[in-house]
Amino acid sequence: MNDSAENKVSKFYNSAGWETKNEITEDARRWEDLREYAAEYIKKTRLRVLSHIPDHGDNMLDMASGPIQYAEYLEYSRNYDKRYCVDLSSMALREAKRKIGDHGEYFCGSFFDIHFDENYFDCTISLHTIYHIEKLRQEEAVRKLLHVTKPGKPVIIVYSNPNCCVKYFKFLIRLLRKIKRLDKNTK
Repeated sequence: MNDSAENKVSKFYNSAGWETKNEITEDARRWEDLREYAAEYIKKTRLRVLSHIPDHGDNMLDMASGPIQYAEYLEYSRNYDKRYCVDLSSMALREAKRKIGDHGEYFCGSFFDIHFDENYFDCTISLHTIYHIEKLRQEEAVRKLLHVTKPGKPVIIVYSNPNCCVKYFKFLIRLLRKIKRLDKNTK
């Protein structure tokens, strides 16, 4: 695991990241909207993923499963024989195992280093994971997800990038400035 991003993520989630106070993980405390009035919306957002998950299947891959942090996340694999949980954090996998027990298989380590057979999974999910990988390896991760998932079956990636809006805003400002310059030149 030479990848510096993986090392940083591993250190955080094997120490403070999954520690829980008042049933809230440090991960959630730092990066999620925990305001009471947002709770219903966020719950519905998590459940929306179910609309992309087939009704049933044999095997589901959960890349970077964490501790299967929310009740809504438990729903994703309810109609699957096995949920394969992969995570850099042994702490997270212990908690995932406590929640789903024999319904799961657990793999601790880098997703890049763990072998799964080609076309094995009926559904693959990766929730808030890909952006934790070095930019130059993100495509490799997605290609591996596609490789291990059966043809025609979904690979569901939830990817949020807080810089996305900033980049869009900067693009709009540049565009407006360019338009303003063009407008000045035509007068």
